[in-house]
Amino acid sequence: LEPSTKASEILNGLKYVRPGNGFEPNFMLTERIDVNGDSGHMMYDFMKRSCPATRTKFNKDVFYEPFHERDIRWNFEKILIEPNTGLPYRRYDTAVSPRNLVRDIQQILVTTKNVAPVYSENRFKSHFGNITETLKA
Repeated sequence: LEPSTKASEILNGLKYVRPGNGFEPNFMLTERIDVNGDSGHMMYDFMKRSCPATRTKFNKDVFYEPFHERDIRWNFEKILIEPNTGLPYRRYDTAVSPRNLVRDIQQILVTTKNVAPVYSENRFKSHFGNITETLKA
């Protein structure tokens, strides 16, 4: 059973079902989007191309086509994004607890500690230009 696209139902699903136990996110949620298949969002297409898959097999209950080897396999798969570049750093399986990302997050923070963020329009376009042009159409 998957939550609907309504924000209130997604929040209730998190609070009472998965992960449950009264969980309330302390971060903003976006609307539900497709991450795989022909209707997958372009941002996720980019992230999947940037990081190898965490599993080699597909769940037998997959409800989209076509399948691609780098598809996201299940909810709560995580992709860590570098803060200064906005590029994917590493991808983590759904079974990996967020607390197990701490070492990688610390490594990124140490590595980028004295690096000023690069927020130029040209740099953004070099990575995401195809996405923004498609969205304008």
